Amino acid sequence: MLVVFLATLSLFAVAPAQAQQQDPVTNLVATSGDGKLTVTWTNPSGSTSASHVNFVRWREQGTSSWSTSTGLTLRTSYEITSLMNGTTYEVEVRIRRGAVPPFTFSNWVSTPGTPRSTVSLSAAPNPVMEGSSVTVTARLSSALASNVSIPVTVTAGTAESGDYGTLTSISISSGQTSGTG
Repeated sequence: MLVVFLATLSLFAVAPAQAQQQDPVTNLVATSGDGKLTVTWTNPSGSTSASHVNFVRWREQGTSSWSTSTGLTLRTSYEITSLMNGTTYEVEVRIRRGAVPPFTFSNWVSTPGTPRSTVSLSAAPNPVMEGSSVTVTARLSSALASNVSIPVTVTAGTAESGDYGTLTSISISSGQTSGTG
């Protein structure tokens, strides 16, 4: 009888607990801005604001020291500011499940990003009277350390060939934020 009882007990042996892994975020993208990166991602299906938290960290590529966000309520984007234009950063995002321990974490998902100055164009006067000239200004969000040439494409649309010029680029000197053409 004891043999039958021991054999029955062995049928109920419990396997060692496996560490649970949270599914990682997907579609991670770092979009460049002036001195910033806007990071977006997709959380795993079934993620809820009541039980999931995102974490974001970043560092200059090739370095070992991370800057981090605090635990963020469940979200799909984060803006990292005060970054150096032209410097490539490694950005990572992960998700944690659980409002109280024990928590489960996903692996970090990584993407590079490089903040860049932005450019805007304006025309003066605007609107332009037929037969009048126009000045096009290119303005950078921040000065650059070297000269830059901003390409310009003129599209005729319904205008006649004599109604527009042949502007192909606007140069901006190093240390300056605007140029005209």
